Amino acid sequence: MKALLTFLSWRHWRHHRLRAALVVISIALGVALFTSTEVAHSSTVASFEAAAKRAAGRAVWQVERARGAGVTADVLARIESDGRFDAAPVVEGTLALPDLVDEGRLLVRGLDLVRERKLRELVPEEGSRIDLATLWKDPTALVIPRAFAERTGLDVGDTVRVGTPAGLRTLRIGGRVEDRGAASVLGGRIAFVRIEGAQALFGREGRFDRIEVAPNAPGADAQALAAAVGDAARVTPLVQRDRTLDDMLANVRALVVLGVIGLLVGLFIVYLSVAIGVVERSRAIATMRTLGAPPRALRTTLLLEAAILGTIGSVLGIVLGWLLARGLVGAVDATVNRLVRLVSVDRIVLPSHAVWIGLGAGIGTSLLAAWWPARRAASIPAAEALRPAVLGTRLLPRYGRSFVAGLAVLAVGAGLVFGVQLKAPPWVGLGAMALLFLGVALLLPQVTIVVSRALRTPLRRWFSAEGFLAADNVLRYPQRSALTVVALGGALALMMTSASIVGGFHEATRTWLEVALPFDLSIQPARLTSTIYSGASLPAGLEKQVEQVDGVATAYGVRAVVQEL
Repeated sequence: MKALLTFLSWRHWRHHRLRAALVVISIALGVALFTSTEVAHSSTVASFEAAAKRAAGRAVWQVERARGAGVTADVLARIESDGRFDAAPVVEGTLALPDLVDEGRLLVRGLDLVRERKLRELVPEEGSRIDLATLWKDPTALVIPRAFAERTGLDVGDTVRVGTPAGLRTLRIGGRVEDRGAASVLGGRIAFVRIEGAQALFGREGRFDRIEVAPNAPGADAQALAAAVGDAARVTPLVQRDRTLDDMLANVRALVVLGVIGLLVGLFIVYLSVAIGVVERSRAIATMRTLGAPPRALRTTLLLEAAILGTIGSVLGIVLGWLLARGLVGAVDATVNRLVRLVSVDRIVLPSHAVWIGLGAGIGTSLLAAWWPARRAASIPAAEALRPAVLGTRLLPRYGRSFVAGLAVLAVGAGLVFGVQLKAPPWVGLGAMALLFLGVALLLPQVTIVVSRALRTPLRRWFSAEGFLAADNVLRYPQRSALTVVALGGALALMMTSASIVGGFHEATRTWLEVALPFDLSIQPARLTSTIYSGASLPAGLEKQVEQVDGVATAYGVRAVVQEL
């Protein structure tokens, strides 16, 4: 086998480096597009889950009511009376920073400092201090993370202007903590206050947004917690992805279709390269057959060389995909956080399944593309292998049958494309796309023959001998010409698909905005949550002030509350 690889494969590809590079690049392109999409998706999910776990600490469940309703202190008393749980109430809201525009918004979490220590701990920054006197006297004094303090230059005792639901206020910095646990989420754009201060800032006196709960005894599970809470609220896992995030990531993951198209283009390029290489090595194949090389060994050699090129392309594609993902992650981060703040992607994750799928897809595509020419080359007698023209003809399928098969495959693919709803599983759309490519590839050889014959006379009339020879050359090897057209068409399809996906996202978003938000501008309290309508309140009389602005036709207030059934 080693001798066959050296004599038959290595010598050939060494003299046709450009074609070998084309095979490797075509596989690498498809694998890179798939890998970059998976890396971007996995990095976003991993960052969200890591941030959620850091923020949760020991907490496992949250007790809450529908958005806008809030949880009262009697629910907290029920949980603590059970004796098997540690619980801490939380009030959250978002403050605008008019003097620190680059920081955007600041998530403020109101905590019960006594109960909070049972679930997680805020570590004071080394060399800094917590101004206990300020925190005791002023419940709205902020405790900020080191990262936020270093970016803004704020220190203990300084003041900062913030925009609250009731208007502008000036708050004092009461302490700085290390960027650990809950203080490390959202890139440090988070601050902590006493819970009564948060209730005052956001107009939620007597209510908590939620109660976070951790078990502290045997038998403390979700069912026991639900029994302790009763009908007053609901119990849900604390670390869970929001539906809005899942919807955004589903759109991002749809870009994997570009990788599939790239691999399909690579399939035809590999097939064409291997088929041409077999014809060019006809004498070498005949020599090996004459010396007694079994057909199986020749077939295995040709498949092995395709697998080697596919492996190189796959590894290159994975590396390239990881590099592309570094740019794509920024776009994903901006996409999922455009309307609401959900997650800050702070690290790149290359999942093992993306590596194995990328390797399998690249190598599998190479083997699939090389299988037909390898099988045909191994079955040709040595005498026929000495004549390249005969070998080239034997390598090609019967065009009439392939034309009929292509029509059938194309019909099935088109039926799936136009007959299946957009909500169908992703594999249905990918299968339809593969069938369309395969159908066109089966159709084109016969179409190429018909078109070439029809153009021979006009081309001879217009371009003399050059035109006739061009049409005749295409006619002699219709399969090669057809696959070249398919590869070119696949590249163009890749561009059109990219434009269609982006255009579809844009149009769907525009339509949704027109239907869901029937206004031109909205004024709402800044809030880093996963809802369009904030649950916080606005100052009374704001509608009349807005209507007095030149150019405003009408203004109205919206209060959205989800009622549990």
